Amino acid sequence: MGQRKAFLIGTIIGVLAGMLSFYAILKNSFVLFVLGNTLIGVCQAFTQYYRFAAADSVPQKIKGKAISFVIGGGVVAAIAGPALARSTQNIGAVSFAYSFLSISFLSIISFLVNFGLKEKKRITAQQKDFQFKQSRPLGEIMGQNKTILALLSSAVGYSVMIMIMTATPLAMHHCGYSGDDSSVVIQWHVLGMFVPSFFTGTLIEKFGTGRIILSGVGILFLHLYLVLTGTDFLHFVSGLIFLGIGWNFMFVGGSTLLSKVYREDEKEKVQAFHDFFVYIIMSISSLSAGVLLSRWGWKGVNIAAIPMLLIVLGAFAIMKAKHKKRKKSGWFLTPRKRIISNK
Repeated sequence: MGQRKAFLIGTIIGVLAGMLSFYAILKNSFVLFVLGNTLIGVCQAFTQYYRFAAADSVPQKIKGKAISFVIGGGVVAAIAGPALARSTQNIGAVSFAYSFLSISFLSIISFLVNFGLKEKKRITAQQKDFQFKQSRPLGEIMGQNKTILALLSSAVGYSVMIMIMTATPLAMHHCGYSGDDSSVVIQWHVLGMFVPSFFTGTLIEKFGTGRIILSGVGILFLHLYLVLTGTDFLHFVSGLIFLGIGWNFMFVGGSTLLSKVYREDEKEKVQAFHDFFVYIIMSISSLSAGVLLSRWGWKGVNIAAIPMLLIVLGAFAIMKAKHKKRKKSGWFLTPRKRIISNK
């Protein structure tokens, strides 16, 4: 159907989600409220592809910049979202009903923006069938070193971030902090997630995607050091800021790397598999946060992130070893240079 029509469908689902949640609160129906929130999730699934739409519309060298600017919109969301919730929660006879209705109005704005989206000329059915036959199988694309690294970077970065962020308010409560204290920490964390987007793309352009992903891993280890050495308010707020920055580098880096491994006729299935994989792993991590916190405490939650980060470092080490082996065999040379090298 193309990105424009798909995005418009996503915004319509968002309108329905807000209205259904609003109605569920008024009628005190938990089942309808769950259904409404599920539809909000469906709407958000569509919005996750905005970053790929931006990357697909620019030259190869600035794809990272396009992705990071789209994700940078989260800075506006971090400020406007809570403010909108606070300003609408006491409107009407039932609290929070209009907070959810505001989702419908936001989705209408998104609909109008997406309505003006211009796409490349759609190909005919015959051309599409030809492209489908010529495109590589999904398994072949996913087996590439760069694709594996992109998947690991995005999935691990998101999983570590969501697992620790989910546990943070409960951990702070156990340490005697108030709800307002944890709100401040989460707000700084969200800013740490999205503010770097305004320069992450430039850093990728200058230093390369691999170095940015590795920097993200290093920043997450810095977060672990801060939160494992104390439970003062400063430890929480500084640790969660670095948690956000590390996520940004790994997620933007992974998304940028992915945008460079597929051809035009392969992008839909590769992007879909990437996000499906990332959010399945992220969901498991989010659900595990409560179990880890109840059994091993705040330190246990953070220590559980170490093996995941080591997996990414291990993938880098394996790829580097393979690259050295291929470089030694002369695989990167032209046929003429390879013959001279062999002699």
